[in-house]
Amino acid sequence: MRPILSGAVLAALLVAGAANERRAAATPAPATPPPRFVTLTDPSVPATLGQGAYFVVALAANVTTGYAWSFTGATPPTAVVYVGASYLAPNLGSPSPGAPPLVGVGGTALLLFHATQAGSATLNFAYARPWEKGVAPASTAAFTVVVQ
Repeated sequence: MRPILSGAVLAALLVAGAANERRAAATPAPATPPPRFVTLTDPSVPATLGQGAYFVVALAANVTTGYAWSFTGATPPTAVVYVGASYLAPNLGSPSPGAPPLVGVGGTALLLFHATQAGSATLNFAYARPWEKGVAPASTAAFTVVVQ
């Protein structure tokens, strides 16, 4: 079973990455870029990352339909490690800031990875209902990452 990351964990990683970026701006750049936190949203644009970087693949999703994005593998599988996933539900149109997410409204699937080795990989994803075995996914996506 794959671990599920909570929105709070992903938010903490984003804050840590932003703090790291601010510190890096105040000091001279090292020969190797420091680990960073990057969000990938467009599969048509290859991403170049530093070794040690954490990154999220963000894909539009609607879990109320039963569909979910899953990481189906990397080709080759050596440059990145899958860490886990979370779902960010929107609060659009809520009557108050603390209101629960709206039912039936799409959100964003967040899949977290760690760039561990230099090299390139294509990350493959499928949008499917997990219980429907032998059924083609409703959608697929592939992101290319280059780790330096």
